[in-house]
Amino acid sequence: MLRGPVSFFLQESSNHIFQTCYNLCRLNKGRQEEAAQAGIIPCLKRVIEANSPLRQFALPVLCDLASAGKGCRTMLWQHDGLHIYLGLLSDPYFQVSALEAIVQWLQDDTARVEDVLTEPWSLDCLVECFASSKANSFENILEPLIKIIRLCPTSMSIGCAREEFFTRLVDRLTHTKHKPVVRLNLLRILRAICDVHPDKATLVRKFELYSVVEKLSQSDNAVLVRELARDILPILGPPLHAAGPKTSTSPMRSQRSLSYLEGRGDASSMRRIRPALPRPENLSGSDTPGPNTFRLGVTTLAPRKRANRRAASEASVSAFSPPNVSSASALNSPSSGLVKKVRPAGARRPASTLAVLTASGSTRRHMPE
Repeated sequence: MLRGPVSFFLQESSNHIFQTCYNLCRLNKGRQEEAAQAGIIPCLKRVIEANSPLRQFALPVLCDLASAGKGCRTMLWQHDGLHIYLGLLSDPYFQVSALEAIVQWLQDDTARVEDVLTEPWSLDCLVECFASSKANSFENILEPLIKIIRLCPTSMSIGCAREEFFTRLVDRLTHTKHKPVVRLNLLRILRAICDVHPDKATLVRKFELYSVVEKLSQSDNAVLVRELARDILPILGPPLHAAGPKTSTSPMRSQRSLSYLEGRGDASSMRRIRPALPRPENLSGSDTPGPNTFRLGVTTLAPRKRANRRAASEASVSAFSPPNVSSASALNSPSSGLVKKVRPAGARRPASTLAVLTASGSTRRHMPE
C-alpha cells in the first residue's frame, strides 16, 4: 500500500473516477455496455469485496449491468456476477437492487440462471432474504420474489417451502398493521407455491394456512385482499374437519337418536321389520280375505259371513226361477200363479180361482160375480 501524499492523491482520484462512471452509466445502457467491454466489472468487484467507501457507487452500476444487454451478461458470467448478486441479498440497502437484477437476468436466460438458483446455497440466500428483511425492504422484495417463483415454479416452490419462510409469511399475513399491498403480494406468493407444490396438504396442515386465508377472506379491510383470499381457498383444499362426511360426534346425540328409533312402536315400523305370517288354508268360501282381516293369520268371520251371503243369494234365485213354459202341465197347474188359465168367452170365473188369486197376493181388480 502506498503511504503519504501519493496514497491520498490516488484515493481522491479513485473517488472522482467512480463518481464520474456512476454519473455516466447510471441511466444509459449503451454506456454501461461500453464500460463492461472496457473492463469495469473487475474494478467494481474489487471495490465491493474490499468494503471500500466507494462501494456505494460501485454497487448500483454493477446491478444495472444485468439489464444492459447480452454483452454485459456475458461479461458477468465470466466474472461470476450471479453469485455476487446472491451475496448482496444479505445487505439491507442493496438487496432489492440485487433481487431485481436476478429477475432481469432470469427473464433473459431462464434455464442457465435457474440451474444456479436451485443450488442449496442460492436457496438459502433467497429464504434468508425473505425471512430477515426489514419493514422497508420487505415490501419491495415481494414483487421480484413473485416473478422468480413464477419463472421457476417447481424448483422455487420446493426450495422455498421451509419453516422459516412460511413462519414469516403467516406472521405477516396475520398482522393487519401492514399495508394491504403487502398482504396482497404475500397471498400471490402463497398461491404460486401451492399451485405446483407436490405436498401441498402437508404445508396447509403444518402451518394452518387454511384458517389464516379464510380469516382474510372474511374480515380483511381491503377488497382485493378478500377476493384473492376467496380464490385461494379452493386451492388450499377443505379444512380437516370438513374432509370426511358430516357425522355426529356427540355421544349424547347418537344415544338420543338410537333411543328414539327403538321407542317407535307404530304400525309402519312393525310392518317393516316383522315378516308376514302364512295365510290359513281352511277358510271356507272365498280365499281372499276381507277388508277387516288382519295380516297376522287370525281366522275371522269375514270370509264365512261372505260365503253365507253368497249361498243365500243363490237359494233365492233358484226359488224364484220361472217355470218351464214348454210343459203343458205347468201351464194348466193352478199352483203356478204366473200363468192365467184360458177359458171360453162368456164363462164365469170359478170360485176356486178367486180363492187362489186372493191367496197369492194378486193386486188385480176383479169383477163382481
